[in-house]
Amino acid sequence: MNRPFRPFPGVFFALAAVLCGLAVGANQPPDKPPSPPLQGQYVKKSSRVETICATLASYGLPNLQGKWYYVGPFDNTDNVGFDTPYPPERTVDLTASYLGKRDRKIGWKEFPDFPIGKVVNLVPLFPRDNRNAVVYLYHRFESPLAFRMRLSLGSDDTLSVFFNGKRIHHEPHFRPAAPDQDFVDLDVRKGTNELLIKIGQLGGDWAVYVAPAELPAVVPAAVVLAVRLNVPVATAPSVMPEPCSWPGILPSRRHRRVPSAVKPSITKCSPSPCRRSACWRSAAWPSARMASC
Repeated sequence: MNRPFRPFPGVFFALAAVLCGLAVGANQPPDKPPSPPLQGQYVKKSSRVETICATLASYGLPNLQGKWYYVGPFDNTDNVGFDTPYPPERTVDLTASYLGKRDRKIGWKEFPDFPIGKVVNLVPLFPRDNRNAVVYLYHRFESPLAFRMRLSLGSDDTLSVFFNGKRIHHEPHFRPAAPDQDFVDLDVRKGTNELLIKIGQLGGDWAVYVAPAELPAVVPAAVVLAVRLNVPVATAPSVMPEPCSWPGILPSRRHRRVPSAVKPSITKCSPSPCRRSACWRSAAWPSARMASC
């Protein structure tokens, strides 16, 4: 006995979904043509940070160089300034004046020749009142396109970072400043961008470090690898070497003697352009350098 064909109910739902997808796709605008690749070149300088800044400039991308401004000091007695939202955190007006520490009238001033990629001593900004204080640093820059930029920071003492009106980093550090102590990712937008950094001071030294940590993904991969490996573009590998899985100090000549349990993970490092095999810092360490295994 021949039974009539009865399709499963799911067939009707699948067919309806396909027809709906075709109808929606027909109403979608055509894809935009891909944007042309950035024009620039790898510019080798004496230091890694200088190389990154010069290479960014060659591609017409922001590199944090330019005019910086500062305002302060605000009160930080008993570290109260760390969580206190002083007026610059709400809006930045370079013509505005505020009541600072000891109710003194303060305003924005240009920070002459603010050095990128160097630890900057902040004590000379306020030679008579540089204890229990807070200072704000401000930098405005233009970008031809939207991209993600990784920032390397160091601070003495507390550190807060605001980007385009949003706080993206807030750490109650108490330490001497050094490069690569903290990293933040900036979602740079096309057009004007605003970077605000807040440094709290308790006593003693007072300093900050700011630099681009690495080249962004919008730069050709060969150039990014050449900068990371500190080699010419022509000799850079086509893919990034896999990071070592040893969760400790990078193996080097003075750290060759390591427990046997971690030796296998060290010896699995990817080969480098050098004659000897080399280890590679993970992405959490943008200031990566090659170190002998």
